[in-house]
Amino acid sequence: SSQMNSNEQHTIYIVDDHDMLQIGLKNFLESKSDSKVIGTAKTIDSTKALLDSKLPDLIIIDVELANENGFDLAAYIKTTFPDLKIVMYSMHDENDYILKAKELKIDGYISKASESEEFLKCIKNIYSGNSYIEERLIQNQKVIDEAMCLLTKKESIIFQEMIQGKSNAEIGKILNLSKHSVEVYVTTIYEKTGIYGYALSSDDYQEGYASWIYSYGGTMIDYDPLKSGWDKPETIEAMELLDTLL
Repeated sequence: SSQMNSNEQHTIYIVDDHDMLQIGLKNFLESKSDSKVIGTAKTIDSTKALLDSKLPDLIIIDVELANENGFDLAAYIKTTFPDLKIVMYSMHDENDYILKAKELKIDGYISKASESEEFLKCIKNIYSGNSYIEERLIQNQKVIDEAMCLLTKKESIIFQEMIQGKSNAEIGKILNLSKHSVEVYVTTIYEKTGIYGYALSSDDYQEGYASWIYSYGGTMIDYDPLKSGWDKPETIEAMELLDTLL
């Protein structure tokens, strides 16, 4: 990918359905980097209209737009304007988001919880023609990539559904497998990789909200039980807790 002219101010579009976040990000980028935000949008259609009138150097897209998915917009841009640089950002560190970003060859992926310095580092890297995934998320991705290498094609497909927070029953429905067949696959995946994936769901939370737990080599990765409770439990305690919930 080509390097952008460093002497000129870089132009940016921000796509986010929250006004305050748009304003905050615009002010931050314009005061801390050589960037000029020349357009903002809240929906995929309004973004397409902006892109038809003028192309920026970079577009920053929120993954979770109101009733829309930012990845759908990113896929459209990659097909229609392949040279336009894209940064996806999100409130959540979902592993499937990172997989999706890699699959679409997105230039940057960062969470809204990242430090401001890291956001600037991400933008700077992309202006230089490189890609960037937030450092904190790379370790999780490394674990997933290593696990994928150990699995057959069918196991990999099931594993990708697992890390998207889907239950065995849901996976069975999607892949047209019996719940028992999925359970056998999940057991094999655990035996091969040492990664547990259990959905913890609760009626008190939004529909289908699932928090997942990964155990790898005896350490917990990215376990945040609905943003409360204990942070990084010992594996044994975690498994005992899960047994009571399942």
